[in-house]
Amino acid sequence: MLKFDLNYKKKTFVRWNNWQEFLSNIEKINYKNDRKIALFFLTYNLSNSVIQLIDKLNKDPSRALFDIIIIDNHSESTHTELIKNDIINKKIKNVIYLYTIDNIWWAGWNAIWWEYILSQKYEYVIFTEDDAFPQNKNLITKMIESRSKDKIIRTYRLDWWCASNPFHYTLYPISFIQLVWIPNPSLFMRADDEDFDFRMNKIIKDSHYSFTYIKDWFTHPVIKKGAWKYRQTYFSIRNAFQTKMRYFLSFNIKFGIKDMILQFCRLFAYLWTGFCKIFIEKNGKLLKTTFIAIRDFVINNINYKNNKLKLAYFWKMKNDTILDVNYKRESLNKLDGLTKNKYLLDKSLSHIQTHKLKYSKKVWNYFKYGCILYTFNLPLYPLIFLSPQAISVEEYNTEKWEVFIWIWSNFRTLKNILYILLSLIIATIVFIPITVIIIIRILLFKLIRLLWK
Repeated sequence: MLKFDLNYKKKTFVRWNNWQEFLSNIEKINYKNDRKIALFFLTYNLSNSVIQLIDKLNKDPSRALFDIIIIDNHSESTHTELIKNDIINKKIKNVIYLYTIDNIWWAGWNAIWWEYILSQKYEYVIFTEDDAFPQNKNLITKMIESRSKDKIIRTYRLDWWCASNPFHYTLYPISFIQLVWIPNPSLFMRADDEDFDFRMNKIIKDSHYSFTYIKDWFTHPVIKKGAWKYRQTYFSIRNAFQTKMRYFLSFNIKFGIKDMILQFCRLFAYLWTGFCKIFIEKNGKLLKTTFIAIRDFVINNINYKNNKLKLAYFWKMKNDTILDVNYKRESLNKLDGLTKNKYLLDKSLSHIQTHKLKYSKKVWNYFKYGCILYTFNLPLYPLIFLSPQAISVEEYNTEKWEVFIWIWSNFRTLKNILYILLSLIIATIVFIPITVIIIIRILLFKLIRLLWK
């Protein structure tokens, strides 16, 4: 089996020595001359979305100034052929297609394109994803016109009404990429963007680089359809502790402590929710996933081989919905009526105000009318049983002005309330020794780092 040959600098910044071994082919389609700007995106079995995205990018007024580079993460051949044939038939110029020999997921994809860019002669790179679309046809033009050797150009996500993250419509000078190094491919999925984002901000703080924000929008209408994906939960828990530990030990200690405390709070929420699911839903999968993730973090079992084994293991673990509820597609305007008087339980939905939705900030309304939250916000999951009705937002699709929701009703029973309290007590008892073990693991890692020096 292949394995990552990584070169660490101070155990934090990473380069990938054998990245080319994970590529089966690099194909240039309708390619002429070399450009100084590359636009990257990743794809896996999403041909329809890729074709739609390429069509939008090809209409940008600055299209002649940048290459489109696609990393195909070992998609099924039907998807690959559909994309290639569409590019050829429409005579879309200057496309480079990279094929991986295995599915190395998000961290691997991101590390591959990073290394590929560094091996070429580009001066700037724009990164996006195969299901994120420019709202206006000249978004890329505005980014290119604003480029500078010491600026990172960011845009705004319309769905969230916030600035782009590191991997969505952000432009980087290559000189900056050379400083920040690559995302760690060993993370596989989840937390790789947080890992890079933290290092990026660290570099910006200590150098002449800075952010410039373009007042233009992109949409990212990802639909999860209510499935609790245990494979993603595993990597989220394991990698979050791994990356937060490195922040704590390598960068700002004050910030690191705050971030680590937040991560312990999330762990407690996973435990509490896990026990709630056992009692209320007779489902122990989340709790089992949490324990496996913590174990692998503690023994530092974070490598390509274990990633593939865990992916196969959790892929077989059936994804299930949180409860037996109906998945609904509604117009964003109709959601306005559904949320009226309901308490905004989930502060991460504060951007909902930008779409002029009605909700309440009165805690009493939580018990009287119900609440609104995100479906997969784990710290809040047990609390839906204390409310007469809960509307959980899946995702906005601002392309079609739709929203995807779950609705829970009438689960506030005495039995469920007792289960929630019992789960809280058991989770607290279990949380204490796990916390001690994790702290010991972090201190040992610190000792190893000191000996390393």
